[in-house]
Amino acid sequence: MDSTPQVTSFQHRAEVDFLRQVMSTMKMSSSKVAMAQFTPWSRVEWSLSNATYPESRVQEAPYCPCELENCPSTSINSLTRSTMSSANRKGVPDVILVISNSYQPLVEVLPNEPLISPSSPLHVFYIVIGSNMHVSRFEPSAHTVGIKVTDFEHLPHLVGPLCQSVNGYIKALWMSKIIADVSWWNFLNWNSTSCHRQNAEQTVFWTVPCTSTTRFGPLCWIIIGVILLFALILVALLLYAIYNYNEENRRLRHRISESERLLRKQNEYFTSQLHSEMQKQIANGEKHAEEMKKQQDMMQSQFDRQLDMAYQQGSKIQILPPFIQPPPPHHEHHSGKERNGVILDPEILKFQVKEAIEETPVLNPQEAQEK
Repeated sequence: MDSTPQVTSFQHRAEVDFLRQVMSTMKMSSSKVAMAQFTPWSRVEWSLSNATYPESRVQEAPYCPCELENCPSTSINSLTRSTMSSANRKGVPDVILVISNSYQPLVEVLPNEPLISPSSPLHVFYIVIGSNMHVSRFEPSAHTVGIKVTDFEHLPHLVGPLCQSVNGYIKALWMSKIIADVSWWNFLNWNSTSCHRQNAEQTVFWTVPCTSTTRFGPLCWIIIGVILLFALILVALLLYAIYNYNEENRRLRHRISESERLLRKQNEYFTSQLHSEMQKQIANGEKHAEEMKKQQDMMQSQFDRQLDMAYQQGSKIQILPPFIQPPPPHHEHHSGKERNGVILDPEILKFQVKEAIEETPVLNPQEAQEK
């Protein structure tokens, strides 16, 4: 509750009456209530651990503003830590209701102040009286709801809307945790969209969660869109990788088939060349053998013809090969068929000539020509 110098005693009394009306709508038998004031220094009236008869005690809340110029300030974080203490129960939702003027509002946390670590879900409802002021989110809370009232005298008009807003946020969160399989997006608080309300006189402005639990909220659509976009990107990358793999495989198979075709073509070409060269060599060898045979036959016939002519002319000794030439002439003189120490018997001479021809090596045409 606001008890700063900017709030008069009459305005402070209006705050007290408003809190009393709010508490009259609560089930006090199953609830615990703590109360604190900021002056702007913290003043804890009672905490959750010793909350007894709060409806009567709230009427006794004094108006005690701090008039000092250098009066220290407090924060929502400090007051929450002081009032909750060890009574913060796990799993039970807690509501923090702040009533503050717009000229000297209650800050959320002081500089270098450590945040509280509650064990239960917190819901902060920040009532700003006066001009419109932006209410930032209280970090340890599940929800931070801003409510505006134009003046202190219109606070009684806020009792019903405040209960509607508190019940809406607490029940929505509580039911979403119980029936998570029916509205899983509500369980994740994705559809906790806020719907703004105001009264007919436009003196009270409050916020409630939208009643449609089947409609996705903006955050839900954003997250779903990001997930779908990420999934599409992954699918596109996968398809591109598969296409690249198939194309590379097809190109590789084509290159392999082309290489095999070229190798087969080269093999056939070189095989045909080898066969043709072998055929040429065989033909040249046969031709050379025929030529040598013809030359040998020609030389044999020529030699036979010369030998016959020598027999006829009586000068056979001049055509003998060098290895059967007669030895050097001796001084002896012979007559008849004996000349120069050699007996010229025709039969013996013919046998020796044939034997010499058979022992003579066969020469190719070039060597024969040189000889």
